[in-house]
Amino acid sequence: MTGSSGTAGAGIPSGTTYVLPQQHMAQQQQQQQQQQQQQQQQQQPQHVQPPPREPTFNPTQQLYSGVAQNQSQHAVSPFDLDAMLQTDLTNFLSWLPDLGNNEGVQADGLQNTSDSNIPPGTLQPPSIFDNSTAPQHSPTRRASHSPSDSPPPAKRSKRTIEKKTVVEKPSACIICSKPLARIMIRAPKSRLPDPITVSLKCPQCAPVKQPSTLPDSNQASSATSSSIGTVETRKRMRASMEIDDEEAKVTERRTWCDVCQRIVGSGQVWGGKDRESILHQAEIICTGCDSKYQRCTDCGGGGGPRVGIGKWRMKQVFHPGRKTCSLSHTRLGDRTRELGVHVTPTDFTPEQMKEVLSRCKTLWNEKTLSRLAIPEMLEIDLPASLANPLRDFADVDDIVTRNWPSREAMIRADGVNPSRFKRLLSLIWAHSKPRRSVRTVDLEEEWSKQADENDEDDMSTVLANVKRTNVVIPAGSELIGMWGGEWDMQNGSLLISTFIPFEGTDGEDSTALSVGEMITKVQGLQQEINAERIAQAKRNGTEPELLPPCQHLWTVSGGYIPLVRERFADILIRKRAFVHVEEYLTRHPEFIECINARPVGLHPDIHRPVPHPGASESSADDQSAPRPLILVRWLGKDFDAEKILEIKQMEFGGGKAKVKKRLRSKT
Repeated sequence: MTGSSGTAGAGIPSGTTYVLPQQHMAQQQQQQQQQQQQQQQQQQPQHVQPPPREPTFNPTQQLYSGVAQNQSQHAVSPFDLDAMLQTDLTNFLSWLPDLGNNEGVQADGLQNTSDSNIPPGTLQPPSIFDNSTAPQHSPTRRASHSPSDSPPPAKRSKRTIEKKTVVEKPSACIICSKPLARIMIRAPKSRLPDPITVSLKCPQCAPVKQPSTLPDSNQASSATSSSIGTVETRKRMRASMEIDDEEAKVTERRTWCDVCQRIVGSGQVWGGKDRESILHQAEIICTGCDSKYQRCTDCGGGGGPRVGIGKWRMKQVFHPGRKTCSLSHTRLGDRTRELGVHVTPTDFTPEQMKEVLSRCKTLWNEKTLSRLAIPEMLEIDLPASLANPLRDFADVDDIVTRNWPSREAMIRADGVNPSRFKRLLSLIWAHSKPRRSVRTVDLEEEWSKQADENDEDDMSTVLANVKRTNVVIPAGSELIGMWGGEWDMQNGSLLISTFIPFEGTDGEDSTALSVGEMITKVQGLQQEINAERIAQAKRNGTEPELLPPCQHLWTVSGGYIPLVRERFADILIRKRAFVHVEEYLTRHPEFIECINARPVGLHPDIHRPVPHPGASESSADDQSAPRPLILVRWLGKDFDAEKILEIKQMEFGGGKAKVKKRLRSKT
């Protein structure tokens, strides 16, 4: 029986389902028919008869033959179609796409259409959906897994470490009740012993043997021995004495202050109901250090299972109510740096001189406070003949305030004969670290490209992150170091000054490199001046008066602070081949002219004027007054730029070619 649409409809016996007219859905409809036949057989046996199983059933022939294949089969009545739709409506619509909550509405519309529009004997479902919404693949309705329904990926569990809790306990002598120290116990809360009992005795009530940190009188004359008892010296002695107490199984053990490393007393710190010794977990700060110092956690240093992280500084360096000091905490690391050597004051405009002085003063104040207002400088042991000028913060502030005018005079070149002396100022600048983006060009690679493009004016050094500069104040940089120099053009000597305590002993390659750059600058100036004098003498027909090469490199320490003087001499004698002036004069007696020619009282490390020979002072005062420490090094007559570069390569490693090769490899 053929429908009006031109599609052949095969006569299907009662109890069987219809076949969809689309070719691409023939196989899908066959599976749907089998499911509906089984359900109809179970629920309505009076209307639905099981279809005969024919293995050669071909739905394609039914779709394209145009004539019914089995004339003996009967067409489906409207009552049979209603029964099929009502009994398994959900299964019947399972091939439809998921369009939300409109399934009920579509089912009703389909049922009404089948009752009114389908002629008897023809089963052709109405065209409800267009080709865009018709399913193209599997007839089985698959559950859609949206991102919101799917479970989130399991997060990688981080290793949780229980935060430590700090418990503070005041400590006093159990005999005389004298306050001794403040005890701090650091441990996770779950492992913190309870209760904590502190039982200490002061050295007066329970005398404790403590060896002296000062060397013997026969050893003090040795050049290698130190005549000052420092905090580091006491720390090394403490480690040895703690081992002795541990081996002797002493119950009442010696206790030390973790700031000044001096013995506080003897006793124990007990924890828990079993009274176990927890002295190895306790950080002890004596009353003297507790009143003067405070720990800055941003300055770094320290740390461990017992002591806290940070550096101890004087309380006056902190702002009220703050746990971090007022000093700069910028980490320099491998930041790019520029080093410039300038002749002062001729290389500066008045505005530049004002800005340079302002920045140098800020650096001087900060560096001096950071290196003097610490326990390592105040808590030292000295022989009876010496006295530490640093007793409290007032002494530190006095040095900062009174010593700056002499530094400023050095920078301005006040009181200097310009025809004989030239003042040099070496400034080290560090660039601020740029923020990294998705594509950031390495600054070191930029330097190598610039150096390749302009080889005539090479600004590279033996250090990859340091380059020379002729700019007085590079843009976007901060001052991190300054060195002063005074060139005696007539005698061929160069006096260098660090301007900052311990600047020559901090191990910074860039600061050591600045001294070499000053020597190179002096040699360049000497060659320029000699060339001008030769040209002038040619024009005048006279003999030129040439400047001698720079042969003597020397430095002076005022000796006002004993520890500064000692460290200054140690690093220059041991690592930089300097010798004392008394020994140097035996080899080069002409150097005495360099010392006598220097202006009196202008050296930065001597803020008190040098007494004149006719001054009325006692002999005892003359002997106790600190005398300048003068150290000298022989440069030689053939100390040219090539020799300086050779020494730099020996100390720092690499030259221009090595630096460029290393920069190009960072791609």
